Amino acid sequence: RLRATAVAQSDLIRALEDTPGMKLAFFDTCHAGALGWERARQRGLAADATELLNRLADAEVGVVSFHASTARQPSWEREEWGHGAFTKALVEALTGEAPGVRDPFLRSILDNDPLTHTRLHGYIAERVRQLTDGVQSPTYVAPSTVPDFPIARRR
Repeated sequence: RLRATAVAQSDLIRALEDTPGMKLAFFDTCHAGALGWERARQRGLAADATELLNRLADAEVGVVSFHASTARQPSWEREEWGHGAFTKALVEALTGEAPGVRDPFLRSILDNDPLTHTRLHGYIAERVRQLTDGVQSPTYVAPSTVPDFPIARRR
């Protein structure tokens, strides 16, 4: 039911263009690095992920985008998580709660203030690799015109 449930690329871009301030977008889908373009192409749907990613990263739109996996990777989920590895890592980073994380690098990202978008990507990328035994590699696009702004602070 892709046609009935998907958001049109033009609608997504328009909404993000019209939104003031710093913007983050999270794409937690299989093959998120290509935003599902290959699968859409195989189904005969017109989709151009390169155009979408370039438009989001354009200085006018200025969206920092996070993708659950590369263009050729599935996104892993586990029933006990209730969602995928990417969302698990994102929630851990934003809440600061990752009781199972003993890795000094990851712990330092969570324990330092503030959490910026580059630090968030560092945490998500490493944590997802841990959770999936290196099978899934999140990607990230930040426009060169967007500074590394804080998105969360620990209380």
